[in-house]
Amino acid sequence: MKISYKFMNSSIKKQIWLSILIVTTFTSLLFISFTYYMYEKLYIEKQVEALQLQGVQLKDMYYETSLETFSQQLKVLDESLESSIIYTDDPMLLGSGSPVHMFEGQNLISFQERQQLLEGETVQIVRLHERLNQEILAVVVPLLSQDQLVGAIFLYLPLEAISNVFQPIRLVLYVGIPTAIIIVLLAGFTISNYVTKPILDIKNVTEKMAKGDYSSRIKVKRENELSHLALSINKLSYTLEKVEEERRGFLANVSHELRTPLSYMKGYTEGFEEGLVDREKYILTVQKEVDRMERLVHNLLDLAQLEGDSYPIEFHPLVLSELIVDVVSRLEWVANEKNVSFEHTLNEEIIVFADRDRLDQVLTNIVQNAITYSKQFSSIFIELTTNNGKANIIIRDEGIGIPEKDLPHIMERFYRVNKARTRADGGTGLGLAIAEQIIKKHQGSINIHSKINEGTTVTISLPIFELE
Repeated sequence: MKISYKFMNSSIKKQIWLSILIVTTFTSLLFISFTYYMYEKLYIEKQVEALQLQGVQLKDMYYETSLETFSQQLKVLDESLESSIIYTDDPMLLGSGSPVHMFEGQNLISFQERQQLLEGETVQIVRLHERLNQEILAVVVPLLSQDQLVGAIFLYLPLEAISNVFQPIRLVLYVGIPTAIIIVLLAGFTISNYVTKPILDIKNVTEKMAKGDYSSRIKVKRENELSHLALSINKLSYTLEKVEEERRGFLANVSHELRTPLSYMKGYTEGFEEGLVDREKYILTVQKEVDRMERLVHNLLDLAQLEGDSYPIEFHPLVLSELIVDVVSRLEWVANEKNVSFEHTLNEEIIVFADRDRLDQVLTNIVQNAITYSKQFSSIFIELTTNNGKANIIIRDEGIGIPEKDLPHIMERFYRVNKARTRADGGTGLGLAIAEQIIKKHQGSINIHSKINEGTTVTISLPIFELE
């Protein structure tokens, strides 16, 4: 499990860094490509078009003016334009040697390009001029007379002049992009830590949970999807911690509850074998403790089924007043032995959708408790009323009451206010826990209020069954 966590963390960091690297590389390449596209495709082509336009204008000027006027205008244009102009009336010189001193000894056009001029085609040239140690962009315009090549105009522009325009952009490429990459990498490092830190916290807490430590919590500092996950894990950890506490307490209580009757049976068996206990007392004691263990096992099975979905419950319309009267009649002789009387006020029209046997089990348990803890010559009051669409069964005694500190725990499994007295009465400490689960299965609730030496009031609320 630990290996998979490390792999997960490493994988997430790698994915973040890989994503940043891909985006940065793609953006840089896109910017560089766009810059060179602007330089090569747009600006240089624009210069070529400008040179071609100048060549056409000079060609028209050649045909429209005298050679002397044309030569004078060439000098003026050569000094005013960014491009340089070479005119020759012997095009052969362009291929065999330059007509201009600065290009002397260098062929400005190739044989193939001279053939294009002979055919009347304008030639576009990009040449590395050895003497200037730079590239030049040139356009050569043929001058024809009666389909014969009688001259040529050579217009050229050093590419350095063009590239100087893009010098600020080169500065951005050489300085700005590396700087941007460093900033992006630093931002990526911060982002990766920002993203993976909560994941590492979650990993650490879940690892502790896997080892059985549910006390750790994830600190939530911001509101996002990971914080929602962290809060869910904190809630799960808290729940598991409570479940673990209840499990340990449950095992301890079950062990204690089983150990007590077993100790009794073992002690009395040894006493019987040694002749210290007579046969009748031995049989009665063993029978009593076996009955206690049987009740405990049955209650545990009921509670386990109630907390799952396997507890058998059959819902039918039920007149609550009839059930209450049956329970009171069955337990009246127990109350009479203690000089406890019943007083009840029942609404006979209240019907609920419930399992009669299970509600009988709940009412029997609560009324038995009321009898057990009632004082001599006191009364138990039972009332059945309605309130806000609920049927309320109110059972109030005038008994010894429950201490305030014990009330929040009274529904817990094996919880006893007076452990010694309850055990002597044969209780398992599971009755109220089972009753609460049964009422929950009926979409109802149980509330207990009590005061010392004044009595206890138990209120059971159930949804009323509406006849259609």
